[in-house]
Amino acid sequence: MLDKRIYINSLAGISPPMALRGFENVGEPDYKELIPDAELRRRMSRIVRMGAASALICLKKADFESLDGIITGTGWGCLSDTEKFLNSILDNNERMLNPTSFIQSTANTIGAQVALLIEEKNYNNTFAHGGTSFEASMIDAILKLQEESCKNILVGGFDEITPTVIHLLGRMGVWRTSTPGEGSHFFLFSSILNDSSIAEVVSVKTFPKGFAISSVDQIEEYLALWGMKYNETGKVLCGVNNINKLLADSEVPVINFKELCGEYPTASAFALWMACNTFRTEPDINRILIVNKHLRDQLSLILVKRANL
Repeated sequence: MLDKRIYINSLAGISPPMALRGFENVGEPDYKELIPDAELRRRMSRIVRMGAASALICLKKADFESLDGIITGTGWGCLSDTEKFLNSILDNNERMLNPTSFIQSTANTIGAQVALLIEEKNYNNTFAHGGTSFEASMIDAILKLQEESCKNILVGGFDEITPTVIHLLGRMGVWRTSTPGEGSHFFLFSSILNDSSIAEVVSVKTFPKGFAISSVDQIEEYLALWGMKYNETGKVLCGVNNINKLLADSEVPVINFKELCGEYPTASAFALWMACNTFRTEPDINRILIVNKHLRDQLSLILVKRANL
């Protein structure tokens, strides 16, 4: 058990697939308002703009005194800049390469860019752990917040889709059962409960590759560690098709969140954003279990509950 309880006191998300499906306030914002420097915006790739904007919106809505760190997670990193750099190597025979695409292709680009924009000089870390990148960033934030000197950490998960990825994963047959997705979602994790607190993060668990849930009893065993039963979970957000089918006949409502956001490594960040918004809009829902697995990667479970419970 943790010494300190961990709360989510603010959140913001940009999820283009949901905007295409007619949902409001989830598409890309007016970046001019958030990033006034035109030259800086021009140098940013689309995912860097999305990441920086969602982080700035999250902080703008938050009520906190100081920020103690920025932790981000991404499975694919800044793909468009990576592709630009690799193409320039081929086109220029490895000579006279523009360093901008290389500099902005690294996984920690967005965390660093946000730190520069808000002049944050504390802890800054990025996890590139495939389908559990966002879960890893959550675990790191939870551990950091157990320290006496640490009270507020900005946590984000982001990934972008490109035509190249759509083509390659399509050749592998991924889009037969899934749709392409992307998004950027940031949260203010805090050890302080205040009037703006939305949710409490109870547990984040990742399992080894090859582990599979084949019965509701396995979920019951996990929830029992926190003194809960499966039927006490108000809602399950599940991004794994076979587990969706397994839980379909249960008393608890099960939603396939990837039908909204699409498939990408940090889709669990979207699910957490969705869970927090559910607490705001559905007063009868007090606990939500998030089940996720990206393609053949590791399975993860995230348990959150309403902040004032």
